[in-house]
Amino acid sequence: MLQNVRAYFDYQPIDPLANFLDANAERIIRSYHFTSELSRLASRLIEGIASLKTPEAARLIAGARGTGKSHMLAVVRALACTPKTRHTVVGNPPLANAVKRLEGITFLPVYISGTRLTQGLTDFASLLREALANIPESPIAFDDAQWFSAIQDQQICELLTSRLFPGMAFLFVIDDVSDALRLPRRSLAQDTLDWLTKLAEKSRHLPLALLLALDSDVTAPHTGTAARLTADYQTDTLTLDTLRRITDQAVFRKTPQQRAELAALYQETLKSLPRFHWSEEEFCSLYPVHPAALEVAPGLSTYCESFSLFSFINGIIGGALRRRPMQLISLDDLFDKYDFELKRHPTLARAVAVYDYLSTMRLPELSFEQRIPAKLLLKGLFLYSLVGRPVSADELTDAMMLGDIGYHQAALLLDDLQAHSEGQIVKEGSAAAWRYSLTVIERFDSEARLKVALAETANDDTLDALLVTLGGSAAFHDFPFSLDALLLSGAKTYRDEITVPWRNTGRRGIVSFGALPEIFANPPVGIERSGDPFTPAAVVIPTGDEADAKPSVIYHWADELCEYDWQLCIGASQASVSLAEGSATTPSLLYWRPASLSEADTETLKSLWIAYTRGEDV
Repeated sequence: MLQNVRAYFDYQPIDPLANFLDANAERIIRSYHFTSELSRLASRLIEGIASLKTPEAARLIAGARGTGKSHMLAVVRALACTPKTRHTVVGNPPLANAVKRLEGITFLPVYISGTRLTQGLTDFASLLREALANIPESPIAFDDAQWFSAIQDQQICELLTSRLFPGMAFLFVIDDVSDALRLPRRSLAQDTLDWLTKLAEKSRHLPLALLLALDSDVTAPHTGTAARLTADYQTDTLTLDTLRRITDQAVFRKTPQQRAELAALYQETLKSLPRFHWSEEEFCSLYPVHPAALEVAPGLSTYCESFSLFSFINGIIGGALRRRPMQLISLDDLFDKYDFELKRHPTLARAVAVYDYLSTMRLPELSFEQRIPAKLLLKGLFLYSLVGRPVSADELTDAMMLGDIGYHQAALLLDDLQAHSEGQIVKEGSAAAWRYSLTVIERFDSEARLKVALAETANDDTLDALLVTLGGSAAFHDFPFSLDALLLSGAKTYRDEITVPWRNTGRRGIVSFGALPEIFANPPVGIERSGDPFTPAAVVIPTGDEADAKPSVIYHWADELCEYDWQLCIGASQASVSLAEGSATTPSLLYWRPASLSEADTETLKSLWIAYTRGEDV
């Protein structure tokens, strides 16, 4: 075994560029390390955007956070929109051939960041308009009339491309929208998804290309997002293995002799940790970084704005070079480096409180020999929980390199922490393979929230108003009552005048809900009594249990009349209300009260009402 860590590799710092929007285009390209796989990926993306007006022009990159999706988008944008940078890839044959396809096309970059969508500050259409106005050297602006008219007519892409000269095309680079698609605010997610699919559809026949980056959990097969986007975008994937290969080839380079020494060091590791979770290749390629650090990197990228794997390595390597060979850069180093930033994140308040409670209240009660390994296990559990991954005691023992206490003792310490966590450390599985996780954020339980919302929603005439509005709109295309009136103004009483064609004439009448009939004393001015004793005064339509009975018609002289030719007054089903006073003596009045709602009908209508009014919370 060699004396210290530095003897096993040749360290080459890598440029940890993070701000790709304002960075120099040539620096963006030179700071990117192209493995053979990444060269092929960049070539496919460039060839795709060069194939304008085809399905290939809409490209999606999916991958875990921190795998370099944004950097890849920036590289392709720089090569496509800044021709003077293309000489930098002359030595990369796949890329050099691909960029030749860009000749003759002038791309205007339209960069859209979805960060403000998640904050609820704007919508996608507004972001698009701002991005167009911020195109470097060629801003494109529209007045309100042009913009909103094009949106209403669904001609926004046609409006944009009408500003282009021959040989020009838009390159939309869309990043940071994963959170907007992940939130339970369905209206926001749906609007964003609609725009993404609309742009992809338009790219098939208009001079525009798209580069979209999304987190892998958003595009997972079980999500509705995956089904919609994969139909319209050509999809490529970046994995954590990409970072491992870059680390091995560009950051910690090893000679064949050094790799042989690392293989021997791996065998030494197996002596103290015989169930070591990672392969020899993973251990050697990442050394001196522990492979577990790569697994938790997406979680740190999510909750720490300053984190990137390579910036972390650059910051810690100076001290790590003097360590003994078995002292890897581990989860302990990661936690200590980003402890302050993690504890400031509002979403992690619950997890941080549990960690602090166990650290200050439980760990001091353990024996001196137990405190340090228990602290390390707690740190490792916290970091793995950031990526939503339950871990076994064996995995945490390997991740924290606790070979001196062994797997059994580590499991006992985890059980002790779990027992004192007030239910915030979850233990699941079976005795043969218990797995542990720390509750980071409260899980969104839509069924439980709906039950609470149903109990809070009253059985009042709002349900009747909803039933009349939706039912009438479904049955009649010109039904006068709209859902907007109910949702926006809370109005539960409707009235509208309608003229019905009848035998070459128009018969003016009223449809109302929750309102009294409009009647007045006879004779009114301008209206003469016909003297017809057979004018029907009211028609009573059976409902509910009387469904088999025939409608009954009452005929008599009308002592009161209505100004209109007819009236339909819809009453509420919830209350036991008799026919309105005077309705039985008004020939032109039809008064209808729906049958009482069943329990199932009531729950359905309440669920619809909750979906319309509180859907984003439930």
